[in-house]
Amino acid sequence: VSSQGWEAWLAETPYSNGRLMLHVRGSLSLPTPGYMVSLRAGPTTRSMPPTQIVVLETRGPENRIVSQVVVQGGVSVILPGQEAYESIRVVCGNTLLHEFTDVPVFGRDARAQ
Repeated sequence: VSSQGWEAWLAETPYSNGRLMLHVRGSLSLPTPGYMVSLRAGPTTRSMPPTQIVVLETRGPENRIVSQVVVQGGVSVILPGQEAYESIRVVCGNTLLHEFTDVPVFGRDARAQ
């Protein structure tokens, strides 16, 4: 599994009741069709501001007879957010896929006016 095009930002959603939500998304290249992929919240450090780990989970196809063709796909998650982060790290197992050190906030200025 390879990945590219990762993005992360903080913004309110229509159902977050004014709370900032962390949005993370990226594109994946999978070695065969049939992979199940998802992002989930991992641990958050206790530092201030914290570092949030976002975990990419993959599960290969159940049918072992599959074509060997690279499949492009996307994955995204929306998680409860903090006001600020030291960094956001996207990992798969022990592999760091991407690290964000500047996570923009969208929509707060418009609400304050």
